[in-house]
Amino acid sequence: MERKVSTAARQHERFLMQKKTFDNQFWNMYVARLAALEPTVRSAIAADPAYNATTAPILPKIIDLRVGDACVITGTVFKVLKNKPNLLDEFMADEVMSVEDTHLPLSSEHDELFLEDESGRVALTGKIDISSLVTGVVLGVQGEMGSDGEGFLVERIFLPAPAPQPAPLPQRQDDAYVALVSGLGLGSVTVHQHPLATALAIDYLAGRLVGSGEEKAFVASIVHTIVAGNSLSKPAKDVLLEPVKKSQSSEHEVKPLEQLDLLLASLAATMPVDILPGAWDPSNVMLPQQPLASCLLPQAMSLSTCQLVSNPYAMALDGVSFVGTSGQPVDSVVQCSQRQSPLDALGHMLEWRHLAPTAPDILSCYPSADTDVYVLDECPHVFFAGNQPEFQTKLVTGPQGQTTRLVCVPSFLSTGTIVLVNLRDLSCVPVTIAL
Repeated sequence: MERKVSTAARQHERFLMQKKTFDNQFWNMYVARLAALEPTVRSAIAADPAYNATTAPILPKIIDLRVGDACVITGTVFKVLKNKPNLLDEFMADEVMSVEDTHLPLSSEHDELFLEDESGRVALTGKIDISSLVTGVVLGVQGEMGSDGEGFLVERIFLPAPAPQPAPLPQRQDDAYVALVSGLGLGSVTVHQHPLATALAIDYLAGRLVGSGEEKAFVASIVHTIVAGNSLSKPAKDVLLEPVKKSQSSEHEVKPLEQLDLLLASLAATMPVDILPGAWDPSNVMLPQQPLASCLLPQAMSLSTCQLVSNPYAMALDGVSFVGTSGQPVDSVVQCSQRQSPLDALGHMLEWRHLAPTAPDILSCYPSADTDVYVLDECPHVFFAGNQPEFQTKLVTGPQGQTTRLVCVPSFLSTGTIVLVNLRDLSCVPVTIAL
């Protein structure tokens, strides 16, 4: 079966780390984030036709606030999560904190919001949805300082101006699909999907299961696969909390890697494949996660079509830009906000122009000295998050005509579903492998 050829340009270099160091403090990231996004917030305020600079001027700094004066202030949100555990409790407790505890909801009705910059911090009250915001979001608020000490009374908020899209969606006549799959979970001891389903999914993408001419033509139009993390299963709790002998770990760790290597080599023989690390894969835990070591997948890496990439990830394929993660930033936003679905969180991250707003407060990451690599400078055509509970998608359009397909890629281990995105019109097709 002959496949169409597409040209991929991987653009994840900014997420590759030459040196992993903690010489810098995390506050540098917030300073760099504010410096990058505050001008876009001020641009959005100035471009708003309903905004009147005469009646509500933009203050240079939060410290310039005066009681009773209507104004606009800009800064970074800090959310006080009442349910956020104290990390010192781990050292006070008799047992190590369970990994599952990190996925418990942290948001509650008693949370508080503050806005801060280099000069100070002020509490936010009034017309602002505390539940939908998280620490790390850069925005502006219009209102006035309350005289009773209750903080800044918000009348409206301003988000950063949408990131520009360098080029519109390229026009093409033929269909060409990119397959998004996540959460293969090889080696799982609590299998949700039959192990054969994973092999069938790979064989389907490779074109070995199709019958009719129409089916062959459809599968032949799948030109690229992105494996969005968690290719290996989550370790069992007792493995995490207790020492494991080498003889015991060999079966749990080496065998799934060998299976993954065979599957990826089989798929990469038919099309280009990009593999992101996930939370449970053998890579660094902190973002940005670096590409998996090539020695872990010797057969797949013997093919030039197999590429190990970072998490977060960026690529342009035939002029269509893809940006995404293995899902940790979306999980963290949902964890810190109430009544928000993963698709809502993904949409908000696009509006906030940031790939990981809760890092480093909730989501662990490496500190950087003078830049925040997670700021979205450009609006992608496809913005995805892997390892989500279910398939969700939405097409959003920006004020300057930016078009972005949001995709929550479900965990294959739990759902048996892969997602196909059409480069022609950004339409989405979920494919479920059921036994």
